Amino acid sequence: MEAIAIAHWHFARLTERLAFVLLGAEVPKGIKLKSVLLSREQWYDPLHWQSIRATAKQKS
Repeated sequence: MEAIAIAHWHFARLTERLAFVLLGAEVPKGIKLKSVLLSREQWYDPLHWQSIRATAKQKS
């Protein structure tokens, strides 16, 4: 269920960016790719997810 929530969040950000691009408007900092605002969040760091995956693989 968590994977679906994450995929939904990413799809929502993608559609928001697409709307701004199609309208010819500047994309807000919070939804740009490699966003400085999002990079402050621990969960946005790929290393965070790599450690979770490694732990899950060890348990299975």
